[in-house]
Amino acid sequence: MKILLIDSLDHYSGVTTHICHLADELCRRRCDVTIMAPNIEIYKGKLESDIRLLPFRKGHLTEDLPLSFLNTFDLINSNAYVEVNTYLTDFTIRKYRLLITIHEVMKRESLRLYADYYHCLKQSDGLITVSYSARRILLENDFAPDFVHTIPNGIPIPDTHVNANAKDLVFTGRLSEEKNVMVLLETMKQLKQESIHLHLYGNGPMESEIKKVIAQNSLQETCILHGFCSNISQILNQYQILILPSKTESCSYTLLEGMANHVFLIASDCPGNREMIVDQITGALFHCDDSAQLAQSVRYWFSHTPERNAVAENAYNRARQYYSTKQMGDRFIELYQCVLNK
Repeated sequence: MKILLIDSLDHYSGVTTHICHLADELCRRRCDVTIMAPNIEIYKGKLESDIRLLPFRKGHLTEDLPLSFLNTFDLINSNAYVEVNTYLTDFTIRKYRLLITIHEVMKRESLRLYADYYHCLKQSDGLITVSYSARRILLENDFAPDFVHTIPNGIPIPDTHVNANAKDLVFTGRLSEEKNVMVLLETMKQLKQESIHLHLYGNGPMESEIKKVIAQNSLQETCILHGFCSNISQILNQYQILILPSKTESCSYTLLEGMANHVFLIASDCPGNREMIVDQITGALFHCDDSAQLAQSVRYWFSHTPERNAVAENAYNRARQYYSTKQMGDRFIELYQCVLNK
């Protein structure tokens, strides 16, 4: 099976992680895999298998992705956005089968507002969502149930872990509006006298503003910015609690990394997070704009170590049961074969 995986982002993200894990799993099943992205440098050193990496230029799709080249693949799995997906579905006659993976939870009204993109999705051979909340939105917009397939993200699950001793919190992710880092800083203002430290890993458009707020509130000793880290699993076992305050998520790799590394999870109660975390059983949920509730949750779980460790163990077992890369790879192969056999 000859497969092309396409990414349209030029920065490292959860989509990058997804494509890397999927590509490696497909290679283990003897597929011939190629990855195309505007910035192939973000993939170098992240893949276990010997996979072809080819660049393309945004705005030059007809030159870099000609139909004659695309037709050399049995199946194209696009993880890209509007421009690329519209281009891939615009050919009247094409030999390749096309599946589009949607990594975000779209707003109900978005698809109808963007009629061209709605038509583009309909012209593919099927859609893949990484969460059931994203699937529900598509079904509400008149996509047939057998056209939309949900395959949660997968992650390698280690067999061992190290318990952290420091009273530290960790956030990993892009420093952008949707990740809602400001509510973390509001929380740290309330925890300022309690010897709790917050470590932030990531970069993004809000980095300067976050630094300014930290300085204005004299939080330099308790809020530490580490910059971008491409292999977050290697540092997570230094921390006791991971916090994800996002306004929206689908199937967060940040949460998966925490689950796989026995780190206790506190996350906002957006739909994607609610699918992954059972409140008080595999983590704790809070309203994304309620810094007081978040501060209360941090205090409670730091002071209840046995209960916190038991919940983290539950989350680890849930990751092993539902979110392994092997399970993800098996489900993608099954879907690919089904689409190719139609």
